[in-house]
Amino acid sequence: MIGGPPLSAGHSSLMRRISFCVLALLLAISCASAQSPVPKADEASCRSFVQGFYDWHVDHGSNFERTLKLKRSALSPELGSALAADLAAAKKNADEIVGLDFDPFLNSQDPAAHYRVLKVTVKEGSCLAEIASVPPDKSRKLDATAELRAQNDKWVFANFHYGPENGPANENLLSILQQLKRDREKTKKP
Repeated sequence: MIGGPPLSAGHSSLMRRISFCVLALLLAISCASAQSPVPKADEASCRSFVQGFYDWHVDHGSNFERTLKLKRSALSPELGSALAADLAAAKKNADEIVGLDFDPFLNSQDPAAHYRVLKVTVKEGSCLAEIASVPPDKSRKLDATAELRAQNDKWVFANFHYGPENGPANENLLSILQQLKRDREKTKKP
């Protein structure tokens, strides 16, 4: 006999199952290796992302409206929507201040020529990055602390903190935007 004794029906079924399992395993390994590697949510990646954002923002005139339009993907949906709503309200009321009157990324009305990321802390998919102007503002050490979170394999800005010395309502950007929205809603009511 060429090739050995004939296979039984049970043996043939077992061989087909083994072949199927091997094929499925090879397909799974192939798909896993074809996917792009997931970026690490570490201090180096957070620092690089934040510094790149600030460099771009300053190089493009520190115009937060332009940054919101062209770099909105760098913001969490909540922060992006709140900033867009504030900006829209400010445009509708050009004769009075009803929205932000400072650059929320820089915490300034008079931006410096450059900003540098200082200390970066990453914990459980979140990042805090301290930002300071160069040369530093003599009145304070930090201009802002950016709060980021890892979302869809990239960093996004979730909030900006300005320090407890500003009081609880003005300590962070989302609180400020919420208060401005409440103030606008109060003035609309008869």
